[in-house]
Amino acid sequence: MLLKTIKDFVSKNNYLPLLVILFYLSEACTKVLKKLHFPFYNVSGAIKASFIVLAIIFCLYAFSAYRKSILKFLIILGLIFIVGQLSFNQWNFDASYLFSNSIFFGRYILIFVIAAYIGGIYEINYNHNNYRVFEAVIVVNSLAVFFGFIFQISLFKTYSSARFGYSGLFIVSSIATYFYALSISYYLVKIIREHKGYIAFSLVIIASVLVGTKALLLFIGFSVINLIWHFKLYQKKFFLLILAGGVMIIYLIKDWLVSFLKLNTVLSNVYEEHGLLTMLTSYRDINFISVVNEVILQQWGILNFLIGGTNFTEYRIEFDFLDIVLFFGICGSLIYLYTYFRKIIRFTFFQGFQRNQIIFLLIIGFLSGTFFNSGPLALYLILVLNRLKS
Repeated sequence: MLLKTIKDFVSKNNYLPLLVILFYLSEACTKVLKKLHFPFYNVSGAIKASFIVLAIIFCLYAFSAYRKSILKFLIILGLIFIVGQLSFNQWNFDASYLFSNSIFFGRYILIFVIAAYIGGIYEINYNHNNYRVFEAVIVVNSLAVFFGFIFQISLFKTYSSARFGYSGLFIVSSIATYFYALSISYYLVKIIREHKGYIAFSLVIIASVLVGTKALLLFIGFSVINLIWHFKLYQKKFFLLILAGGVMIIYLIKDWLVSFLKLNTVLSNVYEEHGLLTMLTSYRDINFISVVNEVILQQWGILNFLIGGTNFTEYRIEFDFLDIVLFFGICGSLIYLYTYFRKIIRFTFFQGFQRNQIIFLLIIGFLSGTFFNSGPLALYLILVLNRLKS
């Protein structure tokens, strides 16, 4: 009876606003509890782990061809993960070691579990309530970013160090980066289609700058280029005037920009100690060399090259596609990415402007890391993909 009630509830798409609220509040609780040094603070992880278990049980009850294909994929990927981890650990079973890495496995598969639960990302019937709640989350978190910046509230900072940035109630910078990249894409498409959302879009842009990540600033730049291309502004005479004016404004405020950049004393120190590449990649170039030397060359055998195996708590590159290979090996990563681009991001559903925004999102995902294994991102990505489809 309970499962039948849930099935009826899911079929009407009433669950999505509740999931958005639940996931966001769990992120906020996790950040607050961690700040207060509670012994257990990972409410977000507990909520998502519970959801994965319950959603899989529901999928077994409300079986369909789509859910069958996802579950089959999860079983194959699960076996690859377990064998890879055991092989990397010299075939010794260590429950704590396996558990710590299974958290990352759960993050990798969460978006597939959500897709299976709802019966397909692109099968969601448009429900304005879904996007009202999503927009409310955008506003609430943006206000947290603004208050954090104005009143220097440490809880809302992106980094615990002196590096500039405010992420609101999101736990880590990568989540805030992708959330605002999705928000920018969402509002740009809303403005193009409906000529609505100008004020909210302005708030999102300001909040995105205050988040303070290089990837998000790069995404804003990509989006500007995409708009210019979409509306063919490069063919307009006034565009050259605006471009010239923009260059002039940058020249006039160059001293302010230099002062602003100096707020990022951490980045300045990294540049002085390790050079431009390390500063731009936030140590990822060093991580790559370290992982190659310490893991791939010293600890991997032929089996690991095929199905991966690593301790993600110690060894991560944070270039996303490379991390997938590290975690699942060559064969596992091919299976993962093939399924991802068939079930999650299907480019056949997108054209022109929307497709470019998704490509730009993947580019910053590769450069920033934790795109594919960001649990909190999964639900927001599904909502925005469904809205962006042509």
